Amino acid sequence: MVFTLRVLLVEDDNLLRGLLRDVLLDRGYEVETASSAKQAIKIFEEFDPDLAVLDIDLGYGPTGIDLAHSMRKVNQSLSILFLTHIPDPRFAGFDLDSIPSDFGYLHKDRIVDTDLLAEAIESVARGRARQDFRDHSIARNPMQQLSQAQLEVLKLVAKGKSNEQIAAVRGTTERAVRGILARALDIVGIEDDGGERRVAAAIAFIRASTGDY
Repeated sequence: MVFTLRVLLVEDDNLLRGLLRDVLLDRGYEVETASSAKQAIKIFEEFDPDLAVLDIDLGYGPTGIDLAHSMRKVNQSLSILFLTHIPDPRFAGFDLDSIPSDFGYLHKDRIVDTDLLAEAIESVARGRARQDFRDHSIARNPMQQLSQAQLEVLKLVAKGKSNEQIAAVRGTTERAVRGILARALDIVGIEDDGGERRVAAAIAFIRASTGDY
């Protein structure tokens, strides 16, 4: 008896969702698709997938990470593969522990190789994710080594917040904010060039958060 893997694909980009669906069908999987977390939950209940391939940024509402943990509460054997442009979950407001060791995490820039996508799916479906399918834990972006606090401060800088405003948001002092920011920029390698460092920090964060590095 041949086992056919049932895959739930959740992707809000219509073109990419269609292309990925065709790739997965060509690989012999049974596939259902959704464009949002709300739609995905309804399909999940009816389709009972073996594996979910999830974008993290699904627009307004729950993220792919929220969706993954919600579905896992219902079906603990559900395999999860994130397919995303987000370098690591901290850029989406989650800590690294939000990605259990059996979850896969693949950057979208790698799926030009459809064989690699199939390998990732098969690896995750077997209940483990090979290290090369856990991109969030591999230093592929210049901000990989930053702490959660440093990333949060840089995110607020990118939003145009002053040190005073950042201190208020974080419930700390401006001195502490300056220290966190200075250490973060030293790690990333952004030098003080006469007042433009803050602008460079904002640009660097935005580029890293979108995978454009």
